[in-house]
Amino acid sequence: MSKIIIIISCFFAVFSSLDATPTGRYLEAHPIEKIIEDGKTGKKVEKFREELLQIASHETDETFFAYHGMTQQNRIFQDILHVIFETTLEIPLPKNFYFIRLPSETTIREEKGAEAFLKGAHDFSLEFQEKTMHYFFEFLEKKTILKFLVEDFTKEEQEHIWDFLLSCSRENQRDWWMERVENYTLPVDYPIENSDHEIYREKLYHLISNKLCSQGRYSQVDQWTLFFQESPKFYLDLLDFLCESQENENKDFERALKSFLYSFDDTSSPQKQLLVSLNVPLLGNYNVRGCFTPSIYIKDYSVLGSEWRLKGLLEAYFEEIGLDTALVEDLWRIGNAIYPEFGKPQGCLLQLFDQSADEGKPPFSFINYHSFVSFKFGVPVPDLLPSELVQGNYPVSTNGRDLELRLITNMGGVLNPFSSLRMIRYDGLNKEDHALMMKHMKAVLEKSARDESKIERYKKFLEEHWNSKNKACLSYDAR
Repeated sequence: MSKIIIIISCFFAVFSSLDATPTGRYLEAHPIEKIIEDGKTGKKVEKFREELLQIASHETDETFFAYHGMTQQNRIFQDILHVIFETTLEIPLPKNFYFIRLPSETTIREEKGAEAFLKGAHDFSLEFQEKTMHYFFEFLEKKTILKFLVEDFTKEEQEHIWDFLLSCSRENQRDWWMERVENYTLPVDYPIENSDHEIYREKLYHLISNKLCSQGRYSQVDQWTLFFQESPKFYLDLLDFLCESQENENKDFERALKSFLYSFDDTSSPQKQLLVSLNVPLLGNYNVRGCFTPSIYIKDYSVLGSEWRLKGLLEAYFEEIGLDTALVEDLWRIGNAIYPEFGKPQGCLLQLFDQSADEGKPPFSFINYHSFVSFKFGVPVPDLLPSELVQGNYPVSTNGRDLELRLITNMGGVLNPFSSLRMIRYDGLNKEDHALMMKHMKAVLEKSARDESKIERYKKFLEEHWNSKNKACLSYDAR
């Protein structure tokens, strides 16, 4: 009887410590009993309720901001990188830091924060722009018998046409967004963004009309006007036409067109490698398949399933920094030798913290710069700061999907061990077994051959991207 009382007392002590945290606020709106009743995730939460609430009890007011679920394969990937930095590169990593992506100059090329990334989502080559405008005029000829060439328009006029085409892409995505926005838990007073497509559409109308007149094709103005008035959503047919046209193009055009049609899609390259999906409350999106973070932690399974790429990425990385690529298989075998005990969560969970406040900066400065609030697929939510979502600064409804965060991986921030980002990793492993495993990995690396010139070149690459005040950490003597 006394044992039961102790367990109940501990449960309520943990639960009460959550009151002012993201998960605590979430449980006020979505009681855990309601979550347990859910057919999709209820049994998982019920079985591991104590472990999950214990993890959530480590959330803090001014530093904790989100969770990321990952498989044991990702844990092995992180452990191998950790050993390389500690042993081969002789760069001691701070406590509670893990590489979420590969810190490589071949995979991470851009140093963008959230604002620059969102603006740069529409960066397309001049070649792609010209081809897309060519297909636009081909589409126009098919619909109206009006013939134009891209060369008929000045550079300034071409820029206006390209702005219109971009507005078609945005409007198409906005249609998707508007169809689903009511399904999300948005702030009660959140302003729904107005469309700018009609503005660009009107500009296009006048541009084409003036061009017809300047070419003496006055009789065709009425034909253009009729089409324009009777087809307010002709951008949908235009986008379909562009999709059909890619059959005649190369792979580069196909990839660019996909980005053009879906500027934000973190389920495919390159955004799959660049963006990290995060839930703010631990139990957020419990009723949405593939978006419930504890599901990955409990089952050791990710819907996107990109783990098969990890060995290949490491082999390319080993070649880059001057190590024998055959070592990857040896190290992976060592890391794969330990797993959580049966009956425990089989995957891994990262609990993320922004230490900006502890460093004398405004709270959550790091995540406000390096992340953005998003819907599914990483579609951004304009005018909503990550810190506002984390701190619960607005009233929300209790129905629908929960908003998420997308963390942008870059060398200067998220992949910088000396930044404000810290993590607690829950991997279910026995500490002694894990320490012994890391020791075995280090022994393999210490005996392996290495290309010192490549190692030094890589360390210079790190110096260029990491804060200068931490450059001493890249020297063994300074350590």
